[in-house]
Amino acid sequence: MPSFTHFRPAQPVLVAHFFLSHAAPLRRDFGAAGRARDRSRRAAARLRRDCRHQLRRRRRHALARDLGFCRVVDNSMDASSDRDFAATFLYACAMTMVHLSRLAEDLIIFCGDEHRFFELSDALSTGSSMMPQKKNPDPLELVRGQDRPRDRTSRRRCCTTIKGCRPGYNKDLQEDKEAVFGAEDTLAGCLAVVAARSSAA
Repeated sequence: MPSFTHFRPAQPVLVAHFFLSHAAPLRRDFGAAGRARDRSRRAAARLRRDCRHQLRRRRRHALARDLGFCRVVDNSMDASSDRDFAATFLYACAMTMVHLSRLAEDLIIFCGDEHRFFELSDALSTGSSMMPQKKNPDPLELVRGQDRPRDRTSRRRCCTTIKGCRPGYNKDLQEDKEAVFGAEDTLAGCLAVVAARSSAA
């Protein structure tokens, strides 16, 4: 297939090279998601303080590992107000959605009548009541549209909440839940669509 520069046909490339150009940023996204996970896997320093007289340092770290944490943090006030992991996760989701949206856009264009490099599976496209031979890429269009201003506002609101909170727990920190869980649900749905599309292409 041709590669494209300035959205004009350029030198020919392997189809695999085209798909790997989308795989590369998704691999980076996978690494970013792993880093976000690692940031959330820290035992609160309160554990360290409460166990100080009963357990030696080595046993504290063993207990943190037994509870599924990767390490013990240093300061309990910071631990209770820390939402950096949420912001990191939201950023990882945002970048993944940007890359999935770009992949969806390419598939929509290159499956279209103008190019016909690929064909959409009947099982994963919708028809038209007036033109039943059409294969409309509705699921891909929904993936393309998921990187919306509302999601960017959620990320900004999360960072604004973090900025405005004093060390220690503050009730408005619970506002991170809607953004985090919403981003996870959206990303999981879009990944399922793209994975299904890829296996059926």
